[in-house]
Amino acid sequence: MGSTIGETVELEETLFHLSIESPHKAQLKRSKSHQSFKTKNVAEPDTSSLLFPYTQLEKDRLTKEYLESYDYNILLEPELEKQIINNKFSKYQTFIETCEFRQNNYNNLIAKSLDIVKILGELTVKYDTVTKETYEFQEQSDKLINEYNGYMNLNEELKQDLSHFELLESFTRKLNNPSPNIVRKSSFKKLLTQLDECLVFIDQHKDFKDFEVYNLRFKQCLVRALTLIRNYVINNLKNIRDEITGKVAATKVNSVTQDALLYTRFGSDLEFLFDVSSDLVNRAEDSKELEGLLSDCFNFYFGIRTRLVNPKIWEHLNHSTTVDSKKSLVQFAQSNISFFTKVFRDEFELFHKIFPKDSNNALLHWFQNLSEPLNDTLRNSILKESSISSLCELVTLLDKYYEYDDEEEEFELTAQDEEDSIKPEFEKIDLGAIFHPILQDVQSRLVFRAQVYVEETIVKYKPSVRDFQIGNRRKSEATTEENKDDPDSSFALSSNKQDLQDSYKPLSKGISLLSKIYQLVSSSVFDDMAHNIVHDCIISLRNAYKLAKPTIGKLDSELFFLKNLLLLRAQIQNFDIEYVSNETFLDFSGVGEIINKIRNGTSVFNTNGGGLVELVRDSVPKVVNNMIDARLELQSELRNVVHEFTEDAVQQIINPITKLSPETAEKDSLALKDNIESSLPRLKGEIELFIDDRQIVTSLIDGIQELIIQNYEQYYNTIISKTSQEIIDVDTLIAVIGEIVGKIYEEQNEYDETQSRLDGLGLQSEVDDDELNVSS
Repeated sequence: MGSTIGETVELEETLFHLSIESPHKAQLKRSKSHQSFKTKNVAEPDTSSLLFPYTQLEKDRLTKEYLESYDYNILLEPELEKQIINNKFSKYQTFIETCEFRQNNYNNLIAKSLDIVKILGELTVKYDTVTKETYEFQEQSDKLINEYNGYMNLNEELKQDLSHFELLESFTRKLNNPSPNIVRKSSFKKLLTQLDECLVFIDQHKDFKDFEVYNLRFKQCLVRALTLIRNYVINNLKNIRDEITGKVAATKVNSVTQDALLYTRFGSDLEFLFDVSSDLVNRAEDSKELEGLLSDCFNFYFGIRTRLVNPKIWEHLNHSTTVDSKKSLVQFAQSNISFFTKVFRDEFELFHKIFPKDSNNALLHWFQNLSEPLNDTLRNSILKESSISSLCELVTLLDKYYEYDDEEEEFELTAQDEEDSIKPEFEKIDLGAIFHPILQDVQSRLVFRAQVYVEETIVKYKPSVRDFQIGNRRKSEATTEENKDDPDSSFALSSNKQDLQDSYKPLSKGISLLSKIYQLVSSSVFDDMAHNIVHDCIISLRNAYKLAKPTIGKLDSELFFLKNLLLLRAQIQNFDIEYVSNETFLDFSGVGEIINKIRNGTSVFNTNGGGLVELVRDSVPKVVNNMIDARLELQSELRNVVHEFTEDAVQQIINPITKLSPETAEKDSLALKDNIESSLPRLKGEIELFIDDRQIVTSLIDGIQELIIQNYEQYYNTIISKTSQEIIDVDTLIAVIGEIVGKIYEEQNEYDETQSRLDGLGLQSEVDDDELNVSS
């Protein structure tokens, strides 16, 4: 059966292919099929009557005839065929059915999802609408709540603001009819606090209506309240004044009882005023309108204390003037300053028992007024003092009150430290300002005495032969005898420097004076004095130099002048001189010229027609401003002295060649050489007698060498063309001078080495420079 079905299917396919192929191929295949059918004993259909190509009807008929030619049924029933097909493709069919089932489920899910999305969209629209409406409701609610809160706050602010104005009537009523001791009650302190708050409130709301009126009324209330404090303080001060004055009058001045009344009793009886005065002091400190009330309290207090303390002060000053008259100025001043410092300290402590703090340095100003008797007493003693040393010591004593530590250390303050820092300290009182008038008097007197001292010991000094000696060491006996009438001999030779003791006497005194007053007077005053003292020293040295020439010789006098100028320059460098001195004076030379014309009989009127106007103009004194710079003057003088000494020394050495004689040129040149060999060592020795600085000595010797060579070079160029004699050429002379100078310094180095070894052994050289002088 299976083979039959397969053959049938094969036959159907063959017929189908035959129907769509060409007639020729179809005929061949049909012949093959006919043969096969013959083989299988199948009847062959009659196709001879058929035409090619076949129509559809022919195809159907042929197919039917062909199929009917078989003796069995090659076609299956539709149900069977369907069953066969289903059996063959069952798994595929199952897969297809599964896919269709799932597709159907998915389609249902998609449909349901679309429905859900649609529902959610509708819900979202409704939610957005509700949210929007909720926000609008919330905004309206918040707005209403804010308005409500604003109105409530405004209501509270109005109540609070109006409370300040409502207090005004209460303030006025209480202050118009005050009780006697109202200022000590707690209600009064509360009233003051409320007044402060009201004034601060008014000041912060200047845009209020009637601001100026209420501000004025509140200030009037505050002034009235503080006036009550002022009156209360003054009344209590009057009471204690009357009580203390009567008791002090019955006691002895400077007694223990009087001190107890003036300070202990006075402070304890008025200590209750501290809290009362604090209200006035704290409010008047930053208010100019209230300063008058506080000043009344301070002035009344200071007046009472001045009246009580003055007898004690004058008693001490009178006793000090009588008993301590034999004391030195410094001791007298120190004793009185210590007394006044103790008085100031006691008054400071008493003041701060009644008042919490000072205002506008009122206490310092009162101390200055209280110290006027001290200023007057010391001024009389200062004006009588002629010792510059005593005046300098007094300036030093007063200077300590100006020494303050301006650098403040940073550290963390504890609560106790902060409390202590608020407490007033007497050390913070500027005693320098109190004693400043005394310092001014002392400095003025010091400057005056210094000027007189300069005039007497430098300007008017008459040098003697002894001043030009190198070994002039003023011994203690000679110093005492020489300066027994000098009030300032105590400092004139106070310096132990050997160079000052060997220097010209006015020079040593001038330098000692500058050292003494340095930093004791103002810088401008010191600079002016320094310039004038140096100028006067130079003038005095110049006069001494002129006097020394015929006495000790020209070269030694120049070395003496040079030595002291170098010493003066070295000492001046130790002082910080910044300013140049300005001298202003009147020039009356025009008047002198007119007087000379009148004496000579010459017309005093101008020949150009100026007449009386020209005469008056010429006779008016002229103001001349002269600038004095002692440093430049000193430098110029040094330069001139060095040049002059070098010229004079060289002139002595080159004396043989000064006559320019060709006949004796050879002899003169040899004499010059001999002079150099003998003079240079001698000159170096003479220079070292005056000047210890080897560098300066070397510079002078070098200058002498150069000048000798220059002069000999000129001489050689002049003589060589006029004579045939063999004279020393310039190079040879330079070599000779170099050999001589080298030998001099070689001997000096050997001497220095020997001296250093002796000094190391603690021995001295047999030669003592102190015994040498210019004449030797």
